[in-house]
Amino acid sequence: MIFGPGRRGPTLRHWALGESLSLEHLTADDVSYLKEFLECSKPVAVAIDILQGEKAAFFGILLPTLYMVQKQLASVSESSLGYCHPIASQSLETRFKDVFDCMTSLGEASAIAAMSLPHFRLIWFTRISTESQDHLRVRFKQLIRDRMESASSPAQQQFPVGGYYDFGGEAAVLISPSGICVDLADNKMQQYFADQDTTPEMLRK
Repeated sequence: MIFGPGRRGPTLRHWALGESLSLEHLTADDVSYLKEFLECSKPVAVAIDILQGEKAAFFGILLPTLYMVQKQLASVSESSLGYCHPIASQSLETRFKDVFDCMTSLGEASAIAAMSLPHFRLIWFTRISTESQDHLRVRFKQLIRDRMESASSPAQQQFPVGGYYDFGGEAAVLISPSGICVDLADNKMQQYFADQDTTPEMLRK
């Protein structure tokens, strides 16, 4: 027996299942445990299949996938679990603590990667706090600004004594005809988040 004596006795169906699993004296409680374990394992198994896939093997799918597993396990834990409640309610957060926490280097990298995939962008932001959302928006915008300044560096070097005219990154700020300062990095970020195209090709725009 899986749970020892004192449990509900086996039925003919349980005997048959025990035989197929090479287990003797499979009780009704044993079967209940197996059913719960399978119910808790299904979201994890589906996520593993997705993460191991060849067509969508991007770092950016990790965090949204974990949040989906978290959501599905929370739904399972709301049911009357007798044996596997710790698996459904605690195991994922414990194992991937640093990934869920966007203030850690791994968590921030995972979040930025998810934001960089057009399919996800910000749709998973409902799973994190407002503080974390603000932090990630600031970091994402800073990375865009760094990329824009890096891309503009060769052109600056072609101009004689171009290195002399360093005004602290003002190249990322534009003065509009109306006299309003426009943060080009913020403008790029907002355009990206507002774009309805979810294909990877849109990143070439």
